[in-house]
Amino acid sequence: MNATNMTPPARTGKPFRVRRAPVLLGLLLLILGLLAAAHLVLERHCTVLARRRVLPWLQARYQADVKLKNISVNILTGVLVLEGAAIGNPPDFAGAAMAEMPHFRLRLALHDLWRKDTITVRSLRVKDARLNIIRNSQGRWNLAGAAESGSGATPDSSGPDGQAAAPERREASRRLPMPDKPPRLAIDKARLHTRVQYTDHNPIFQPAPLQLELDLDIALDRLANYGQAGKLTGRLQVNGAICAAGRRTPLELRGRMAPLADPRQLTFELTGSTKPFDLQDAPPLAGWLGVAQGLAACMITLEVQNNVLNPEKSMLQFNFSETRLSPATRQRLHGIALPRVFTLRIPLSGTLESPRADFEAAIAGLLTSDDVIGSFLQGLYQAGGLPGAQPADDPAATP
Repeated sequence: MNATNMTPPARTGKPFRVRRAPVLLGLLLLILGLLAAAHLVLERHCTVLARRRVLPWLQARYQADVKLKNISVNILTGVLVLEGAAIGNPPDFAGAAMAEMPHFRLRLALHDLWRKDTITVRSLRVKDARLNIIRNSQGRWNLAGAAESGSGATPDSSGPDGQAAAPERREASRRLPMPDKPPRLAIDKARLHTRVQYTDHNPIFQPAPLQLELDLDIALDRLANYGQAGKLTGRLQVNGAICAAGRRTPLELRGRMAPLADPRQLTFELTGSTKPFDLQDAPPLAGWLGVAQGLAACMITLEVQNNVLNPEKSMLQFNFSETRLSPATRQRLHGIALPRVFTLRIPLSGTLESPRADFEAAIAGLLTSDDVIGSFLQGLYQAGGLPGAQPADDPAATP
């Protein structure tokens, strides 16, 4: 027999590859199924954890009603989305919720999901939020009340209900198996669009409280609750408008801030300005400034160290035009005429909870300014009928 006829045929490998393809496809489908199942289980677990443990703990610790409609998680990208989040006011503040966030989206660093001490937020985005800031007649802020509760301080409750509720909430906070100290948190980038309703019941704005509505786009970068104290590592930029009487006045703020280790001990620098606005759109503010009518553009400079304003570098400046002073202000100025355009610089001191505006220093600086001295001399020329005197056009002094 010929030996060449017994040589087996060469193998091409195709049957092996054909048999291997269904196995690989099955493994791929199994992996995808496991990922989908893990995603659903994690999402369900996060929702149940938030509603059964996190929300009750937040309510007990911050003494506020915290609500949440839905949570969705993407474990592949580290994206967490909260829908329908709302934070109620502290017990001694009435009205609408302190904060409402219909859509809250943040992307976490995936390696931090397995760590308990540090959370890094790569990006945070909040759309169409509403924030209600209230200052009551005793000078307390609703935001400060929540900050005091969150830091473990005993709140200064002004009513018997608040005094009775505080120990119960603190006891509930201790019973819940959650940490007393929040984890180390760092936010690389945050973008927020919010509508702010500000109401100030300070007696200086009587008979009606000061109410302002702000439409703001806020950008925060490199914000954290840990790090070197006093070092201004964070960045803040705000662009928006003050909405009043159907008109929008552009507003811009820029600043730097230190790590927010304790919300009661803020350290930051802030500068900002507005375009001219009609003071008749904000009667309580006009009454506080002693102006009957006119236009004003505002500039603000703040330097705060541990919640204390630096009086040498903190100032509120108003650039007035077409102004008519109130009778009380004219009497305070002893009939001194003011020019058509003048600037009032009000030094600020005290703390963020109880800021003080030094009007005596503001009036003294105004009366010794070059513009007012020039207007006063012009009035003397007019009264004396001196040759070459020009008539003083001074609507600021017009009754």
